[in-house]
Amino acid sequence: MLYKSRNFMNMTVMNVRGKKLGYINDILLSFDQNKVTGFSVNPSGFMLAKVKRFSAKDIVYYNRRIVINIDEDPNGIYLSSIKKMEIIDREGNILGIIEDIIFDDKFDVRALIISPGIINKIIVGKRIITTSRIIIGDKNVIYYGKDSYCLYSVRHHMEEIDL
Repeated sequence: MLYKSRNFMNMTVMNVRGKKLGYINDILLSFDQNKVTGFSVNPSGFMLAKVKRFSAKDIVYYNRRIVINIDEDPNGIYLSSIKKMEIIDREGNILGIIEDIIFDDKFDVRALIISPGIINKIIVGKRIITTSRIIIGDKNVIYYGKDSYCLYSVRHHMEEIDL
């Protein structure tokens, strides 16, 4: 099964004893390992409480809630820090900005979802590129893959029918 980050955002996090720890507010990534390494949790109930992180390895169960057994503090970069970064190809053309990631049930990152802009998103759709062909920099991401094939996520066409 494949997931997007939005499938996990604001999901309730509980420990194995049933105590509510908070809500997921960000995802930690390692592009060296091509993995979701962990999640950032915004504690519930306290406005000034410290944001906690937990490793994806600590997840015991997830469906509508995540149950974790806290063991280690993960390393990685936050998804929010690379969202909205421009993707540039080898010729210097801007392909779009990072909108989301796609990962599987083993938390292996499979692809990035690229938004080409408001108008192109409606006409062409969003582009999906694999993470094996990217280099992440401080201000943008370089895509060095060949465009022999491209995947697009396109809106479904809807027709009005008379009843």
